[in-house]
Amino acid sequence: MVRFSVFPDTLAQITAVGYTVNGMVFIEINFPINIDQYRSGVWVTYPDGNAGEELFICGTAGGGDAVDTTRVILPGALQGGQPARIEIAVDDDALIADGAASTSVHVRLEDDRGRPVADGTEVTLETQLGSIQSPRFTAGGEVHSIYRAGRVTGMDTVRIASGAVRDSVTVALIPGEPSSIELTIEDRELRANGVDATTVRAAVRDRFGNPVERGTRVTFSSDLGEITPEAQTDSSGVATARLTAGLETGTSLVNGSVDGLVAQSQVRFISGEADGIVLVDLDRESIGVRGSGSPETATLVFEVRDDRGIPIDDIHQVEVAFHLDGPDRAVDPGLSSPDSVAFLNPESRLTDDRGRVAVTLNSGYFA
Repeated sequence: MVRFSVFPDTLAQITAVGYTVNGMVFIEINFPINIDQYRSGVWVTYPDGNAGEELFICGTAGGGDAVDTTRVILPGALQGGQPARIEIAVDDDALIADGAASTSVHVRLEDDRGRPVADGTEVTLETQLGSIQSPRFTAGGEVHSIYRAGRVTGMDTVRIASGAVRDSVTVALIPGEPSSIELTIEDRELRANGVDATTVRAAVRDRFGNPVERGTRVTFSSDLGEITPEAQTDSSGVATARLTAGLETGTSLVNGSVDGLVAQSQVRFISGEADGIVLVDLDRESIGVRGSGSPETATLVFEVRDDRGIPIDDIHQVEVAFHLDGPDRAVDPGLSSPDSVAFLNPESRLTDDRGRVAVTLNSGYFA
């Protein structure tokens, strides 16, 4: 602080704070003005007890009780000492980690008496995830530098040092908008029993590969089974859904989407081992003997199922053999063909991917 005595027009004492710029001390003083023109002497007493000096300033006002602000310029006698305190501020404490976003860093240095340090005092600035202009040199006890974000997210610490004093400030580097999505499925095969389930994860990242912000919404869908329709990303940019098998076998296409981006993967729902067989279709219930004029064939469709009643898939494919029950029919001696009796065609067949197999019953010459 500097004490001013304004005379000869007034003996009022005014206290003001000075600051240095390029080796000069600037002090702004508000003078009460009661005359149109005045010339006043200003006596400056330095806080370190050094001899003062007299300066003369002139001001002009429109009269009355107006207040005039006059800037007093002193030689560098009030230059501060070595750095003892640091004040740091940033314009923006959060930036997108895109390698381009930037903010201004402001540093003020004072000596142990609270005075701005001498002009030209060196200040170093360091950062881990971004970049910053360094070193810088004080003017009026201040330095200003530009911090530029890197392309990796995280809390970046900007460290400032000058002489023996140190301090720091943090800048949050946050991800940009979603640019890619990738699906992973924990289990690629599930038993189609309505119970078995697996975990589906969608990893969402920005264009620099950083996980997107926590809480980003991802939607899910699946051709078969039931899946969590929507989930939000966690701190690692991953949204998690649960896929539960239905009662239908087959390959399901699983989708995950965010902001118009879509990722796909597949999961297969499979049956168990063959455990039983049932007739599921018969195109006609009766046929006529040969030569009767009635239909002479009938097609039967059987379905092989697992222990939960689910049709077996092609992984659990089995061969089904067919035969006719009932009394043996003798072949008519007058006929040379064994087709004189009813028969099945084929005698055996492998099940298809739905666990089904078809056989044709052909009539003979006997009822």
